[in-house]
Amino acid sequence: MLVELTRKELCFIDDSVTLLRDIVNISESKDKIVQRVLAPMATTPAPISLITKIGMSLLEAIENENQGKMSVATIDLEEDELLTIREVAHTGAVYDEERVGLNLKVKVHEGLRRIAREKVLGDLPTGSVEETDFNPSMLDAYY
Repeated sequence: MLVELTRKELCFIDDSVTLLRDIVNISESKDKIVQRVLAPMATTPAPISLITKIGMSLLEAIENENQGKMSVATIDLEEDELLTIREVAHTGAVYDEERVGLNLKVKVHEGLRRIAREKVLGDLPTGSVEETDFNPSMLDAYY
């Protein structure tokens, strides 16, 4: 799901997550470990794939800002990544005078709604009932 995030939103997310890594030593009893003790700002463990996406987007937003463009970047987030961001997006969170928490919360829920809509609508056949080869039995809602 493509989501446009500002530099401040990206900085906030990056500051709010900590690296969650797989344990490489088989004698360990757990499957995952948090890379560092959670600091007050880093409240949620996140996989390296999400941290990398956030970092790449942050660099893009800063490059845009340095070129005199808007300091935003578009990032492709999966449903689980949106849910991870939801965990840090407290509506009262302010980052450098921007209400990033509420902004992120809205963007996350819009993204989740689009994903849910695509799951439902993606299975519907495309076409018009006026088409000669349209079969109404293919569409359960028709009945």
